[in-house]
Amino acid sequence: LERYRNTFANLSLPCVVASEPGSVSHTSVETTLGTTLRWSLWDQIVIDGRPAMTLEQFLENFAATQGLEVSMLSHGHSLIYAEFLNKQKMKERMSVPL
Repeated sequence: LERYRNTFANLSLPCVVASEPGSVSHTSVETTLGTTLRWSLWDQIVIDGRPAMTLEQFLENFAATQGLEVSMLSHGHSLIYAEFLNKQKMKERMSVPL
């Protein structure tokens, strides 16, 4: 990180600003598998996306492999799963393939 710098020059004002990037912050959580998961904003979890995987299978697979419970799942601007949504709507979506 010490090798990277950013300099911004505003030509309409007599202003030159130089900065250095900060290190990324990490979050840690204990999983149900007895391990500690540590991640940052830049990390991702890759799931084996079988073609016929339903939402219910995905939630079970994620809990079994990662040791975490999904509270919300979105794709783009669409909210696919959330604990606070209508229970009847979530029950209907559980059998829909992703």
